[in-house]
Amino acid sequence: MNINQKNKGKILAILFGVLIFSVLLIIEILIYNSVMTEKRNNLAEKYIVIEDRVSGVIDTNFNILRGFSAYIQTTDELTGENIYTFLDLLFEGSNTFIRNIGIIEDTTIVWNYPYETNQAAIGVDLAEIPGQREDVLQVKNEGVTILTGPVDLVQGGNAYIIRMPIRRNDAYFGQISIVVDGDKFTGFLDETAEINKVSFMIKSNGRTIYDKNYAGHNDDMVFTLKNEIFKWTIYLQPEGGWALSNSWFILLPFVFLLVSILGSFKVFSIYIDNQTNIHNANHDPLTGLYNRHYLYKYAESIFNIAKINQYKIGIIVIDIDHFKKYNDTYGHKTGDEILINFSNKIKNDLRKGQEIFRIGGDEFIIILENINDLDLLEGIAERIKNSVKDYPIVASSNIRISISAGVAMYPDDGVDLDVLYNFADQNMYKDKEE
Repeated sequence: MNINQKNKGKILAILFGVLIFSVLLIIEILIYNSVMTEKRNNLAEKYIVIEDRVSGVIDTNFNILRGFSAYIQTTDELTGENIYTFLDLLFEGSNTFIRNIGIIEDTTIVWNYPYETNQAAIGVDLAEIPGQREDVLQVKNEGVTILTGPVDLVQGGNAYIIRMPIRRNDAYFGQISIVVDGDKFTGFLDETAEINKVSFMIKSNGRTIYDKNYAGHNDDMVFTLKNEIFKWTIYLQPEGGWALSNSWFILLPFVFLLVSILGSFKVFSIYIDNQTNIHNANHDPLTGLYNRHYLYKYAESIFNIAKINQYKIGIIVIDIDHFKKYNDTYGHKTGDEILINFSNKIKNDLRKGQEIFRIGGDEFIIILENINDLDLLEGIAERIKNSVKDYPIVASSNIRISISAGVAMYPDDGVDLDVLYNFADQNMYKDKEE
């Protein structure tokens, strides 16, 4: 087998390895995408649960404040006792993390519920409190209900506050507010994340208002949670992020690489074995020349081409004279060396379109394409005979050999290889007799 065939085998093996690795990698990518799609679908389902829980708390407080607003605006006689009685009934059975409800006249706190724990803030003008001024004035000037937070409270701590304007006698009277305990609401969000096995961050107007164990990632899902009083952006990811926990999945590319390398070696081995078998089937094991088996396939092909193109083929049959004598005198090892060196010499002397075959012990056939002149063919045969005559076929022993040669022309002397061989062989023996 020549180097070109080995290189071809290497290229084929490499391409096979790359193909196998690519196919396996594509399969892994498809599996990965499927797993990630399932994760995203699962995360979207969990967001619905999160939205329901969070919105439930805010909507409940908003509705409480609406009910309180309706009570204030429709009740002629507002007393502390009446308000307390109403709010006790309104809060009965609810769990909305309410810290207190306040009444603000213009922008100043004038009343708080429950009374016992929230009196420190009464009399405070919120328009003068940093962090609350803008919100209070927005409600007053625009007449809108808003949710803000977390904000620092006058009485300490932080909270989320729903502020609603109050009108009496068709004029702005002030505001009512419901204060949701910031720590309790944050604990509620932590619990929500833990129950659903997710991490999330909440932003309001570009400001982060909640973030626990959240590490941003390009794959994070983004949702908008809003109603008429607030708009939050929620960034959601699976608990622990998007990385796959299966170590086998991470190791798969390395396994694929190993499989591809082993596959490449196997393909190379199969290719080399196949080429070796083909080579052995078509070549003489001693000299490396094409053998009798390949001669007939080659002759059939070359004769068909000659017939189509209407040119002739030259046949030279060669015998090494007295070859048995060399074997008997010098031994079979030297005899083999003579055959090998002779084959190499003739092969090197031939030109393109001229092939030599070993068909028996010391018998050879040369087929020459596009030889249209018998004299030219006989001249080539004579040149070969002369070139061998003085050639030291075994340099170490200074052995010289001679050869006999007979010629035949396709299709002049026959269209069948055996017929051409016999014709050339008979010419050779005539030449010997002469």
